[in-house]
Amino acid sequence: WTCQLEARQKEAASKDKALAQLKKEMDEGLAAMAEVAAQSASNAGTTLSLQATSQDHVARVREAMEADFSAQLAELRDIHKVETARARTSEAHAAKATLDSQFAQQRFELNEEIRVLGEKLRKCEVGGAEALARVQEDLSKATEKLAKER
Repeated sequence: WTCQLEARQKEAASKDKALAQLKKEMDEGLAAMAEVAAQSASNAGTTLSLQATSQDHVARVREAMEADFSAQLAELRDIHKVETARARTSEAHAAKATLDSQFAQQRFELNEEIRVLGEKLRKCEVGGAEALARVQEDLSKATEKLAKER
């Protein structure tokens, strides 16, 4: 009977030992699970923090790109204005050259006309002087004839 009691006590002690070992392993497992949960929560926080940082970075990059795009667009507008001004300046130079050419042609034509009119005037002056001389001569003859007749 004592042997059986001792065997049962040994068996109970063995079962208690196994139960204690199982409890210890469960506690270790629960601790490991708590650690994993804590690490997971930490990772989730880190993920959220990284996501917020990433979104903030993306927003800053987007703002910088928009500012750069605006600056490039303004530069292109300035370049377009300069190119337009250059084209207008070229057109103005071409128009001025055309007007200068027309003015030179008109000046040449007017000078030629003045030269021709000057020649005609000289001819008229010479012809007028000759006609005046003839008229004076005729007048003298008429005056002499009139004087003789009186």
